[in-house]
Amino acid sequence: LDFKVDGNYVTNTLKDVLYTPEAANSLLSISKLDDAGGEAIFRRGWCTLVGPKGNKLATAKKIGKLYLLDVK
Repeated sequence: LDFKVDGNYVTNTLKDVLYTPEAANSLLSISKLDDAGGEAIFRRGWCTLVGPKGNKLATAKKIGKLYLLDVK
């Protein structure tokens, strides 16, 4: 998938996912990211997903009570 990071799209591969094409929305597990050595940083209405090597994986904007990833 291509995730928007700082205005650009970065390709990342998700592993061990549950694929449900009929679902209207998709969810990403922060606990799975944590288990893989990554982290999620929440600050001022934004979330930055960081990989185990410290690279930015994605950024998400807070919309209501959820954080929306820009993915294509």
